[in-house]
Amino acid sequence: MPIVEAIVLGIVQGLTEFLPVSSTAHLALIPWLVTRLGLANWSDPGLTFDVALHAGTLFAILFYFWRTWIQILRAAFGGKVVRFSTQRQRARLNAGRATPRTATALVHDRRNHTCRARRCAVGEAH
Repeated sequence: MPIVEAIVLGIVQGLTEFLPVSSTAHLALIPWLVTRLGLANWSDPGLTFDVALHAGTLFAILFYFWRTWIQILRAAFGGKVVRFSTQRQRARLNAGRATPRTATALVHDRRNHTCRARRCAVGEAH
């Protein structure tokens, strides 16, 4: 994959990750749109690249909010709460939310991978 494609897709991922839209759909839509408009011939970056971009987003969030994460972890394990009085409750809620989200993401990822293998159109129902 050319570096320009990676940079453009990274910017799209960064801009759309926190919007109430699917950043993964944008990663599939942008190459299709660029090719459709005749600007360049971009292929689907593939699942590995998508996972790498999402991992990069995760590490950026962890890096940016590292102090908050440390406080949440301390509170979750009964440590001294410095900043928030509800850190322990937040940690438990986040842990409770993570399990269903992870399961949903795995199922959704498997569907996307199957759809990509069949070369489904963007927006096609699974």
